Amino acid sequence: MNNIKQYLTRKFHPIIWGDLGRVKPVSTIFGLDRGAPIDRYYIEDYLKKNSQYITGRAVEVGETTYLEKYGDPRVEKITFIYSESNQKSDKNGSILIANFLKKETIPQGYADCLVATQVFNVIYEIKTVFINIRRMLKENGMLIATLPGICQLSRYDADRWGDYWRFTPQGVSKLLEEVFGKGKFSICAYGNAMAACCQIQGVAVEDLPDSSLLDEQDQDFPVIIGFTAWK
Repeated sequence: MNNIKQYLTRKFHPIIWGDLGRVKPVSTIFGLDRGAPIDRYYIEDYLKKNSQYITGRAVEVGETTYLEKYGDPRVEKITFIYSESNQKSDKNGSILIANFLKKETIPQGYADCLVATQVFNVIYEIKTVFINIRRMLKENGMLIATLPGICQLSRYDADRWGDYWRFTPQGVSKLLEEVFGKGKFSICAYGNAMAACCQIQGVAVEDLPDSSLLDEQDQDFPVIIGFTAWK
């Protein structure tokens, strides 16, 4: 009770709302219409720091943009797509058509590395996905992935196939331990209170007075969760 009284009698600095005193966000598409989204700042930092694992036969979900950007030029780059109706060619013409939820479509021991950014939140049966990805990896193969923490719903995904999950480091850790085993994964959380507010509002990196404000990490405000897991 004494603690509550202290809070009630304490004088706080007034909040100056400015542009954030609004019901509608600055951008409804994560800031893409203004510049680089806050989450992509963190995603690319995580991939850059783990680029040494992009080796051998490397697969990226949907495209090979990050394999091109962060992988060694000698890496065999393959695009993972879900169905023939979505088929497209990357510059190497290498495509794997499969379904994360159907074990029979996943080639066993196929990849040295799988890169998946902001993918698993749109799949409801996430544990099944991790089990099948583990099957897909070669021995010592690496999954490099990111997941959304604090952020808005993706309306584009929700209206087409679903947007089911937002994650915490604790939840991701438990899932990975169940599938890959204890000591077979590493997790990194990115974000702070300001970054979380900007992410929700659709503020772009270019809108910030200094992008280094994003570099101070507060584990209670995970905007992006990056992880590696190995077989």
